[in-house]
Amino acid sequence: MPSLSVRAFAEMLNLPAYEQQRILIEQKYPRQEPQAFKIPYYQPALRGLRAYYNSGNSHSELTNARSRVRTLKLDSRIQHNLRVINAFARSRQAQRPLQLEPQSIITVNAAVNVDLRLKFDLFAQERNSPKRIFYNFRNVPIDPGIARLTLEVSHWVLDQNHTPIAFNALEYVDLESGNTIRVNRIGARTIRMIAANAKIISTLWPTL
Repeated sequence: MPSLSVRAFAEMLNLPAYEQQRILIEQKYPRQEPQAFKIPYYQPALRGLRAYYNSGNSHSELTNARSRVRTLKLDSRIQHNLRVINAFARSRQAQRPLQLEPQSIITVNAAVNVDLRLKFDLFAQERNSPKRIFYNFRNVPIDPGIARLTLEVSHWVLDQNHTPIAFNALEYVDLESGNTIRVNRIGARTIRMIAANAKIISTLWPTL
């Protein structure tokens, strides 16, 4: 059965067919594609950010994260993960009193036996309000349209899972630009696109 992350699915929604196929191949064969700019590539930095919040915003955790990153094998991975940690340390995000909570991967059926998987980078409370956060770790700003679609699809998945949440709880934090993107609704067009693209994926998946 086709299974895609919400991030990958949202990125596909406005792409031409040949670009959609590239993403589907990455999702079906994740170990066969270069990992740069994908979330696993940045796991060392993300673990550092989580440790920082779990410690009550102790900057020593960012220092420890930098030390761990420097033990990685690839120079490019070291540089990119250090860039993320340093960008976070300089940003307003480092001042937030986030209290992290455990989360599991939410999986829902989009249509025609296509599953969407949702897991946020941070699942937290901030002053007794829920926060569900994605980060853009790339060294270029994220397209705001893709970020908004990711949040809209995430909200749709949560609704389908019978775990609805307020729109203002969802955030896409762009560490490169310093911007935080939010949405206040999910458009009817997005809902139509979810169903239409799920059908396309179901057709293409066996041919990849």
